[in-house]
Amino acid sequence: MAARFWLYSHNFTHSGAPLVLAAIARELAVAGLRKQLRIVSWGGLHDQRHSTLQHQLADEGIHCQVLNPDQSPPKIKPGDRLLLNTVALPDAVMRQALVWLSAGKLQRLDWYAHESDPKIWLQSNDTRRLIVEALSSGRLQMRVPSFRVMLAYQKWLEFEGAELDVLCPAISPTSMIEARQPIGKGHFNNLRLLLVGAVGSGNKGHLWLLRLLESALKEIPNDAVEMRAIRLQFAGLETANYAALTRVVIRQAEELLGDQFAWHPASSKEQIFQDMQRSNLLVNCSLKEAFSCVCSEAMALGLPLIRIQNGGFEEQLMPEETGFDLGCPSPEISPEQVQLINRLRDPLACPESKLFKMATAARARGRQFAAISYQDWLL
Repeated sequence: MAARFWLYSHNFTHSGAPLVLAAIARELAVAGLRKQLRIVSWGGLHDQRHSTLQHQLADEGIHCQVLNPDQSPPKIKPGDRLLLNTVALPDAVMRQALVWLSAGKLQRLDWYAHESDPKIWLQSNDTRRLIVEALSSGRLQMRVPSFRVMLAYQKWLEFEGAELDVLCPAISPTSMIEARQPIGKGHFNNLRLLLVGAVGSGNKGHLWLLRLLESALKEIPNDAVEMRAIRLQFAGLETANYAALTRVVIRQAEELLGDQFAWHPASSKEQIFQDMQRSNLLVNCSLKEAFSCVCSEAMALGLPLIRIQNGGFEEQLMPEETGFDLGCPSPEISPEQVQLINRLRDPLACPESKLFKMATAARARGRQFAAISYQDWLL
């Protein structure tokens, strides 16, 4: 039997790191490794309830297995490859992979660490020591999604070297980019802002954005003559009984913007792309972010960004070229942020010709994320 290529995930959620892992698996499958691929998730009951992604992969002939968090990983054989796709795996699983590597049972270990703060997930000093030893030997290749995340890992590990490097997540080069539509005159007659993501515990900044817009509208009302009106859409909100904060967000947005606000629950990528086509600016105001694939996708569809300086900022935003800089993450609203919103609303201060140029630059930058190949790292 040919050597297997194991891919470890913390779950099969249809978002974030698992979607990147699915993209890696599909790229490796096209490269001829479909039969060797083995995706193992420690999602347990969660994966049994949220099974869309694993069923899609299984239908494509990619072997998927779900384990409970307390279960040990399957045994490996000489010649096998292993990719850890997250640092949110059970500690025993990550340590086992590092022990296999140090014992020579694996000749190479690859690790895509999507999480922005390793100290939260990797609390064992012994595990940290094994990681540093493996990186120093060159047998562990660790990738992180953005420059800011790399700085955090370098500081935590006290390690700098080519074995720890940035690899931005790729976006689909096919249906999403083919969905791009020409931008015509009047496209920026108003500001159609889009924020994508679940409310969760508040990290994505829905309430923060509403406070920012409220401050801007207090200075200049939304029906002010000769000013661009603000329309806002939230995509991907939770609707279950537990989503109390989501209901607060919706109520406040409706009170602030009335029929200029719209929202819909979590849905397919195709729906998100349609939302992007109906918008003209994407907002990222997360307090913490490792990288935003939504930003890359929106750019490829011609949406300039209004973006906080979180993970992915350096890779995605060229201020006043591909979007606008909201500054450092903070719970406070600054006068400069309010001024930015109202400058965007003013056709004299921010003419449509400038926004057209920024949309073109955003598309060009987005195409670069579509050209990323995981094979360049793994094969």
